[in-house]
Amino acid sequence: MDSISSTQPDGVTAKTGRTTPDKKARGKKRRLPGLAKWLIAIVLLATVALGVFLWRNPFNASAAQQPSIILPVTQGNLNVTVESNGKVEATHQESVTYQTAGHVVEVLVKSGDSVKAGQPLVRQTDQDQKAAVAEAQAALNTAQSKYNDLKKGASEASIASAQADVQSAQAALDTLKAGSSKTDIADAQSDLRTAEANLSVVKAGATAKDIKDTEADLATAQTAYQTLKAGATPKDIADAQTTLAAAQANYQVVAAGATKKEITDAEADLAAAQAKYDALVAPPSASDLKAAQSELTSAQLKLAALKAGPTQAELSKAQLAVTQATSALKKVQTDAALSKQEKELAVAKAVRDLGTAQRAYGSIADQVLNEKGELVVDASSAQYEKYWTAFNALKDAEAAVTQAQADLDSVRQQEINDTAEAQATLDDANKQLQVVQAGPTESDLADAQLAVDTAQKALDDLNAGSAKDTVATAQAAVVKAQTALDELKAGPTKDKLAAAQADVDKAQTALDQLKAGPTADDLAKANADVVKAQTALDELKAGPTQDKVATAQTTVDKARSKLTALLAGPTADEIAAAQATVAQKQSSLAALLEPASASDLSAAEESVATAQKALDDANADLAKTVLTAPLSGIVASVTAEPNANISVGTEALSIYDPSGMHLELAVNESDIGKIKSGEPSAITIDALPGAVLTGTVSTVSNVATTNQDVVTYQVDVQFDPAAHPIKTGMSANATITVESHEGVIQVPTRAITSQGRNKVVKL
Repeated sequence: MDSISSTQPDGVTAKTGRTTPDKKARGKKRRLPGLAKWLIAIVLLATVALGVFLWRNPFNASAAQQPSIILPVTQGNLNVTVESNGKVEATHQESVTYQTAGHVVEVLVKSGDSVKAGQPLVRQTDQDQKAAVAEAQAALNTAQSKYNDLKKGASEASIASAQADVQSAQAALDTLKAGSSKTDIADAQSDLRTAEANLSVVKAGATAKDIKDTEADLATAQTAYQTLKAGATPKDIADAQTTLAAAQANYQVVAAGATKKEITDAEADLAAAQAKYDALVAPPSASDLKAAQSELTSAQLKLAALKAGPTQAELSKAQLAVTQATSALKKVQTDAALSKQEKELAVAKAVRDLGTAQRAYGSIADQVLNEKGELVVDASSAQYEKYWTAFNALKDAEAAVTQAQADLDSVRQQEINDTAEAQATLDDANKQLQVVQAGPTESDLADAQLAVDTAQKALDDLNAGSAKDTVATAQAAVVKAQTALDELKAGPTKDKLAAAQADVDKAQTALDQLKAGPTADDLAKANADVVKAQTALDELKAGPTQDKVATAQTTVDKARSKLTALLAGPTADEIAAAQATVAQKQSSLAALLEPASASDLSAAEESVATAQKALDDANADLAKTVLTAPLSGIVASVTAEPNANISVGTEALSIYDPSGMHLELAVNESDIGKIKSGEPSAITIDALPGAVLTGTVSTVSNVATTNQDVVTYQVDVQFDPAAHPIKTGMSANATITVESHEGVIQVPTRAITSQGRNKVVKL
C-alpha cells in the first residue's frame, strides 16, 4: 500500500501524512507561504509565554500534579514522499526467435550466462542448408565456367580433340564399309575347324591309345600295391643297412675326438677374439675421433634445423602444391561440366531427331501398311521407296539416341573418376601443407635430440676410452674361444656322443620297419590309387557323355555364327549408325569453331548472376541455423532444448542489458497525482539488505489498470544497478520524493494531539 510519510529529528517515522526531515534532501524544494510562517511564529511565542508562566507560578503547577516534559522545537528541511513496491525489469531486453524450422542440435548457453553481441547461442540442424550452399556454389562455378569459355571461345586443345574425334569416327566408318579383312575371316575359319575337330573327337570317344595309356597307369598302380603288399625287397633292406653303417661310422668319428684342422680353426678364432680385445683396450685413433666429431656435428645441425621450423621455401612449395591441386580439381570439374553439357545436348538432339523420324515413319506407314503390318504398295512406286527411307531413318535415329545416351553415361562416369582422383590429390597436398606448417613434432625433436646425445656419447666414449662393459664383452669372447679350443682338445662330450648314438638308433629303426613289412595305412593308400586308375579306364571305355557332346556342339555353333557374320559384311543399320556418329562429331567441331553470339554471352552472364543470387540466398539460410546474441548482456531465460522440433518465430531465449534497469511500480490513484517525471527516488531491494540505490522517475502512465476493483497506475523508475548483482524479477521498494521544503519549524510527534478532526499543539 502506497502512503505519504515523514521523518522527525528523533528518527520516528509515521506512515500517513507525515514528513521526513532531511538536511541533505534532494529534489524539488518549495518555501512556505508568508501566512504559514506567521502562524508558526505565533505558536513559538505562545510556547515561550507558557514557559514563563509556569516559571512564575510553581505552586499552581505542582498543585495540579501535571509533570513537565521539555520537548525541543527544531527547524530544518521537509521532504514529502510516496512509497510503493514492484518488480525490477531490464530497460533493454530482447527475445531471440528461430529463423528457420528444424530441430535443435546444441544449446550453447544457460540462464544467467554473460554473452557478447554476435556470440552463437543455439545451433540447429544445417545439413540441408550446407548441401544447398554446396549445390549453389557448384552451379555458380559451372555457370561462370560456361560464361568464361563462351567469352574466350574454344581452346586449341578442345578443337584438336574434336578434330581427332571426327577423324576417329570417319576411320571407323571407312573400316566398317570396307568389310572384314582376310585375316579375320581366316582366323574365324580356323576357330571353326578346331571346334569341329574337337566335336568329332568327343563324339568318337576314347582312342585305342588313350585306353592303352590308362591301362598302363592302372597296371603301375596295381604293381605298386603288390610291391608294397609283398614287403621290402633285398635292395631296400641293403640300402637301409648302408644308412645304418653311415650313422655308426659318424658315431665312431665323434667318439674319436677333434681333428687337427678343427683344432687349428679354433686357435684362429681365439686369435681373432684376442685381437679385437687388444683393439678395444688400445687408445682411439685420430681418424676415429674425427669421424665421431663429424657425426655429432651432423646431428646438431639436423636438430637446429628442426627447431627452426619449416623454411619459407618449404612452405611455398607445399602451398604451391595445394594451389595446383585446387586448380586441377576446378579444371576437372569445369571440363566435366562442359563434356556433360555437350553430351546432354547430343542426347536432346537425338531424342528430337527420333521424334521427327517417328512422325515421318508413322505418316508414311499409315499409307502403305495394312492392319497386319504388310506393305500394300508396289516396289516400283515412290511410296515404297519413301517408306523404306523413313524406316531406315527411324532405325538410325533410335541408334543415335542409344549411342548419345551411352556417351553421356561414359562422360558422367569419367567425371566421377577424374573428380575423385583430383580430390585425392588435393587432400594429399593439404595434408602435406599442414605437416609443413605444423613444423616438427615432439617425436621428431626427441629423435633428433637422441641422435645428438648418441653422437655426443660416442665421441665422449672415444675420448674416455672403451667402456668397461665393452671391454668385458670382448674379454668374454676371448674366454669363449679359449673354452671352445679347450673342449676340442679335451675330446667329445657326452652330449655329442648321445646325438651320434641317436642317429644310429634312427637308422636301425628304419631298417627294422622295412624288415617288418608295410602297415595297414600304406596298403590302403596304394589300393586307393588302384581304384582311381580303374575308374578313369572305365570312363574312357564307356564313351563321351551327352553334356560333353552338347558343350562341344555349342562351341562349333558360336564359331560358325562368327564366321557367317564376317563373310556377310556390315549391315545397313551399322553403317547408318557409324555415319550418324561422324555427322555428330562434325557438328560438335563446327560448334567449337563458331564464335559465341551476343545473345549467348548475355544469357550466360544472366545465368552467372542468377547462380550468384542463389548462392547468397543459400548462405543466408545457412546463417539462420545459428542463433546469435543481438546485444551484449545476460541470458534471462532459455526455452531451447536439444533435439526439440521448432518452428519459425518461436522464442528460443531472451537477453537483457544489465547496465540499465528500471522498477515497475503500481501506484494507487490517490498518490499518482503527486508523482512527476524526473523526481528522485531511493530504492531498496529485498535480496540486497542494506543497499540503497538512487533512481529517477522516467514515466508516469496516464492509463489506469483495474484489478479486483483496485485502480492503479504504472510508474517506471530508472536506476543504475552499478556493481550490485541485480536480476530481473527481483522485488524492490521505492521512496519517491514528491515535495521538498527548507527552513521548516518542526514539532515532535509527542507534542501533537488530536481534537476532533484537528491536530493541535498544547503550549
